[in-house]
Amino acid sequence: MKPRERDTHKGDYGHLFVLAGAMGFTGAAYLTSQASLLSGSGLVTLGIPESLNDVMELKLTEVMTLPLKETGLRTLSTSCEKQVLSFASKVSAIAMGPGLSRNSDTQRLIRSLVSKITKPLVLDADGINAFEGIGNKLKKRKCQIVITPHPGEMSRLIGKKTEYIQKNRVSVAKKFSKEINGVVVLKGHKTVVAYKDMFYINESGNPGMATGGVGDVLT
Repeated sequence: MKPRERDTHKGDYGHLFVLAGAMGFTGAAYLTSQASLLSGSGLVTLGIPESLNDVMELKLTEVMTLPLKETGLRTLSTSCEKQVLSFASKVSAIAMGPGLSRNSDTQRLIRSLVSKITKPLVLDADGINAFEGIGNKLKKRKCQIVITPHPGEMSRLIGKKTEYIQKNRVSVAKKFSKEINGVVVLKGHKTVVAYKDMFYINESGNPGMATGGVGDVLT
């Protein structure tokens, strides 16, 4: 990232909307939001199931929160779609997925939001899982997209075994990038970043990253 100019303010560095978290997965929402601030976002707002809002306001001091309608299992509900889209139209970019759960109503919400959001979107974790077996539907959208699957999530997206993914990491990432016309970040040892015919292999990282929460920070 470029060094910051001295005469700037928080509005110069964007407003990120994080859609993350569910009952039992508030840590994912916390890690993604906090990492966004530490990475340089000027403002971060976390959209969270409304009953978990008090928890997140204790965990996070610099991140703003947006309480959203929830299911009986305390996950985001399809009934919050209009509120999410309205808020999403006012921000710079969106990160969606960490800890949202595999709840069927929440997964329907994710699919609908991806098809309607117009701001740049990073889709990870349960955001990706919402497209299990129907990965081609990710191309039916209006926004620029970066998806960040680990091998298991990529396996679910394209219907191939994880072993196949690992043996063909570059070709799998490039092919799916072309299919959805978006950036694919296939995580793991020597992470592959692909956009159509272009790709980059990240040689950094270490085995210490193989622990819960690291993926949420990477989002």
